[in-house]
Amino acid sequence: MSGLEGGPAIAAAVLRRACIVLGSEDENLNLEGALARLIDMLPHRAVRIGFLIDLVASPLGQENQAMIFSTLGRLVGQLSSVASCLPKGSSPELLDATLRSLRQRLQQEGLPKAWRDSITQALDSVAERVGPMRGVAGIEPYKLDEDTQRIIGMTPEQESFSVGETLFQEGEMGDEAYLIKSGEVEILHIVGNEQMVLARLGQGEIFGELSLIDSQPRMATARVSADAELAVISRDNIQSRLGRLEQSDMVLRRLIDVFVTRIRGEARIRE
Repeated sequence: MSGLEGGPAIAAAVLRRACIVLGSEDENLNLEGALARLIDMLPHRAVRIGFLIDLVASPLGQENQAMIFSTLGRLVGQLSSVASCLPKGSSPELLDATLRSLRQRLQQEGLPKAWRDSITQALDSVAERVGPMRGVAGIEPYKLDEDTQRIIGMTPEQESFSVGETLFQEGEMGDEAYLIKSGEVEILHIVGNEQMVLARLGQGEIFGELSLIDSQPRMATARVSADAELAVISRDNIQSRLGRLEQSDMVLRRLIDVFVTRIRGEARIRE
């Protein structure tokens, strides 16, 4: 429930094998591509985090720390509730055992103290959510912070979506961005004939905003992976706010355009 048996050596071996097995007939995947595919194949966040902790402690992980820490940081940041850590219906006892195992993995050599402390703090926060509950299914997610609540209040249009619903498709023009009030959304990108999961977003995160800023086609597909309630941000809403920003701070408005252009350019280079 907290990673793969065998420790750092097995984690590194699995990643190397994934480069071969998950590649095409003519070409192996690079480490970054194989890691993204492999993480998506693991069943839940506790296993993914444990696997990455072990991987960092291996010689292969030491050579690729930046890539692994980027993925690890994203997963830890998504630990917004107990339900996001283990499969729905898991008992508090199983959660407690899993968190203990993850903490033990964190004691391995190779993980910087700042990262060890950050991950430990996130695990402690998840553990505090267990309380007297009888199962993960009944545990409420963290409350939205004040800034996120304020943004939701500024976007009165909110809609509910069921698991499996597609919010937008890669390549189409976009008229709306979304802020996740509850639930989960996965972001997918077409690679060859397959769809690769780039990220799984949770409560408080915004997505779909790039197309509203620069009027370019969507870079990825968004699909609901757990029943979600979303605050909908319209193009007119975004453009109105950008217009007011340009009047008050032209430099900051220009920087936003520059950042969006760079993000799209880096994505095209990776392809």
